[in-house]
Amino acid sequence: MIKREGNTLNKDQQKIVYQTEGPVLVIAGPGSGKTKTLVDRIVHLVQNGVQPEEIMVGTFTEKAAKELITRISNILLQNGIQVNLNEMYIGTLHSIFLRLLEENKEYTRLKHSYRLFDQFEQVFTIYRNIFDFLHINDIKELIGDNKVSFWKKATSIAEKINIVSEEILDVDILRKSDFPSVRALAECYRRYNWILEEENALDFSTIQLLTYQLFNEHPDVLANIQEKIHYFMVDEYQDTNTIQERILLMLSSKSKNICVVGDDDQGLYRFRGATIRNILEFENNFPKGECKTFYLQTNYRSDPQIIDFYNRWMHNQSWEFNGKIFRFDKTIVPREDVFPDTPTVLRLSAEEDTEEFYEKYSSNAPQNELQDIINKAVDNYKLLSDEQQDHFKKSIRRFQNLYGFLCQLLPFSDTSLAKMYIYNKYLYKKLPTMNNPLPYSVLEDVNMETYKIDTSDEGSDITLISSGKLSQSGNTAGTYKPGEEKKLS
Repeated sequence: MIKREGNTLNKDQQKIVYQTEGPVLVIAGPGSGKTKTLVDRIVHLVQNGVQPEEIMVGTFTEKAAKELITRISNILLQNGIQVNLNEMYIGTLHSIFLRLLEENKEYTRLKHSYRLFDQFEQVFTIYRNIFDFLHINDIKELIGDNKVSFWKKATSIAEKINIVSEEILDVDILRKSDFPSVRALAECYRRYNWILEEENALDFSTIQLLTYQLFNEHPDVLANIQEKIHYFMVDEYQDTNTIQERILLMLSSKSKNICVVGDDDQGLYRFRGATIRNILEFENNFPKGECKTFYLQTNYRSDPQIIDFYNRWMHNQSWEFNGKIFRFDKTIVPREDVFPDTPTVLRLSAEEDTEEFYEKYSSNAPQNELQDIINKAVDNYKLLSDEQQDHFKKSIRRFQNLYGFLCQLLPFSDTSLAKMYIYNKYLYKKLPTMNNPLPYSVLEDVNMETYKIDTSDEGSDITLISSGKLSQSGNTAGTYKPGEEKKLS
C-alpha cells in the first residue's frame, strides 16, 4: 500500500495502478487526476522490486516530466524508499529517444560533439543554403512562387521536410512520383539530410527517424534495450505522431507492458504532426481482448455547471464517419463535494450582444468590496519602511493606474477580483499586468467607474482618486473629476 499525503485514489485510479502487466489504455478526462495515477503506478512498480532503469515514462513537455519526477520523489520519500531516479527513462519522447541514440551512438552516423538543432536553427540552416533549395527543379510547385521573404520560404521547406520524417515516408517512392511538387520535396529532403550529415547535426524530427532506423537496421540493439526496459508509460498519447507510435510499439513488443494515457477530446496538435488515430486505434495493435481499457471520468477541478455544459456540447456533436465512431463514449462527472451557488462562467459570445449581460455589472458595481481591497492595499503600504515607500513611489509611476498599484501590494486573489470590478464593462483582448496596464482609452463607457493614482509631483504622497468618470477624449490618461481622495501617508 502506498502512503501519501492528501486524497487517496478512487477505485478506477487504483485499478490502473495495479494493472501493471500487458497493454493498458487509459482514457482520462480533464481534471481526472491522471498525473497522480501515473505517479502511484510508477511508485507501485518500484515498491514491488522493479528497478528505475526498467521503467520508461514519456511526457509531452519537459515541465510535465519535472513535475512527475518531483512527485515520485516525494512519495518514495514518504514511503521510505531510496532509489536513483536519474536511471529511469523519464522525459519527453524526444529526450528519451536522444538518450537511446547516445547510448548506442556507435551504430548511428553521429560523431563526437554533434549538434542538436532547435526549430529556429533548423530553419536558419535551410535559410543559409536557400539558393541551393531554390534551384531544385519544380521547387515553385512545392512552396509557391509568392513574393515572400527567403526566411518564410525556408520555414515552409522545413515544415514539409519534417512531415517526411515524422510520417516515415519512403523518399525513393517520393522521387518517382508523378507530381512535380512531391519530386521536389524528395530532393529538398535529400539535400537537407546531406547538410545535417556534413555538419554532424540532427533536429527533433531526425532524432525520431534515427531511432526508428537504429531499431530496424540493428535488431540486436533493440533486443538489448528490450531486455533492459520492461515497463512503458506514455502521457498525452493523443498528441503523439506516427513515428513515435511505431517506436513505442517496437520497444514494448517483447514485454507488451505499455500503458498509454490520454484524452481523444483534447487532441490539439494535429498542426504539429500529431494524429488522433494513435489513441483511437491503440487497442487494435494487440489481439482482441488483450488490451485493458480504463476510463477516468471524475473531474476534480471544475464546477458541475461547466462539466454539464461540456457533456452536452460533446454529446451533441457528430462523431461518426463512414460507419466508424471517432470518439470514446464517456461522460464526465463532478467530484462529490459542496459547490457554492455562484456563477461559474459569465459568458462567451461570438456576437456583439453583450450589452444586456453587462448591464447589471456596470450599473451595480460592488464599490464597497473594491474599497475594502483598496483599504487592504493601503494598510500594506503603511507597513513598508520609509526606504521601501520611497522606492514604491518611484516604481508606481510606471503604472499610473489603480490596478498597477494593487498588483504591487496584494496577492493575486485580491488583484484579480479588483480587476473584475474595475474593468467590468467590456471584454478586452490583452489583460493588464503589472508591466503592461490596460490603457484607459480602450474603455469606451463614459459612465464607468474607474480609478487613477496621482503621482504628478516628484515628492508628493500617492493619492487614490476614486469615483472619477472617464471622458471620451481618447486620451490614454483620460480626464477625471476628482472624487473622494485617500492619502497613503
